[in-house]
Formats: sequence, structure tokens, C-alpha cells
Amino acid sequence: MGGLDARHMLFKFRDSDRLHEHIASLTTISTPHNGSSFADWGTDHLSLAVSVTQKLGLNLNGLKDLRTDQCHMYNNRPDVIEFEKFCEKKIIFQTFAGKQNFWGISEPLKLSFYIIKKKEGDNDGLVSVQSAKWKDHYFKGVLENTDHLNELGWWTPSQILEWESNCQLLKRIHNFYINIARQLP
Repeated sequence: MGGLDARHMLFKFRDSDRLHEHIASLTTISTPHNGSSFADWGTDHLSLAVSVTQKLGLNLNGLKDLRTDQCHMYNNRPDVIEFEKFCEKKIIFQTFAGKQNFWGISEPLKLSFYIIKKKEGDNDGLVSVQSAKWKDHYFKGVLENTDHLNELGWWTPSQILEWESNCQLLKRIHNFYINIARQLP
């Protein structure tokens, strides 16, 4: 969701702080630019759980903002489209997606992986490849055999034992981020 927040900040502070004048590039990795079918499912089926967790001090209302219909409305607002076109001339936008198979996905992401796979196809357990693209001309590639937690440099013990040693996984993730930075002007 950090990529959505970064996009929103560029838009929100365009007049007051003129933040966009200080940004050279915005790179997002597995950001649900086009929403998440898991957020759709969660808000449709888990409304009681959302309200219970809120009473326990955990606010999950952000799920509503991640719905595919909400992201579609935001992405298609005329003022957002116009400002994005303006920024495109000055800011390098690039997006990446993560992708994993069911057997390699972290245990806590299995349900969301399944729901997203059924509706949107390939995904990293929280974000589909399609949603992470935002726009085809920004899309730079897929980080294969990587779930959403791996993209943060986190993994579960079962992934280490069944998949790669933690040093190899961490090195691969670090190299991915280093290569992104090296390719920027």
C-alpha cells in the first residue's frame, strides 16, 4: 500500500508543498494500484471481523480503500489523470510485481493468494501481477518465486527449508532492489 500512499502524496501536496518538484522517480513493488480482489472479498465477507478488530484497537478500514472499485474510481478521476500526465514528464514511474505459486507462498498468505488467484490470476499472496502493473507502460517486470513478505526481506521457516536458504533469498531480494536503484538516472 506504500505505493498508493506515495502516489496520493504526490497528488495531494501538488499545490501546497509542490512535492512533485522534489521527486525524480517513483518505483512501486507489488502495490495494488488497481485494487485487490482480496479486499473486495474481505469487505464483503468479513465485515463482522473488521468491526471486532477495530474494537480491539486494530483499524482495518483501509481494506475499503483497497477494493477494486475504489481504486478504479481513484485512478479514473479526471484531476488524478491530468496530474499524472503532468508528472509523467518530470518523474520516472516504474512498477514491479511479485509472483509465487501456492506451495511457495507464506502460510499467512495462502487464503488471500487463493482468492486473488481465482479472480485475478498470478499474484504474490496480496497483490496480483495485473494490479501491480498500474499501467502497462510503467511495468518493468515480475520478481518470480517471491511472495509479498519476501519482497520485504521476510520469509517463513517453511520457505527456507523447502525453497531456498535464507542467505540466497535475502541476497536475491537485495540484488533486486540494488538493480532498480542502479538503473535510475
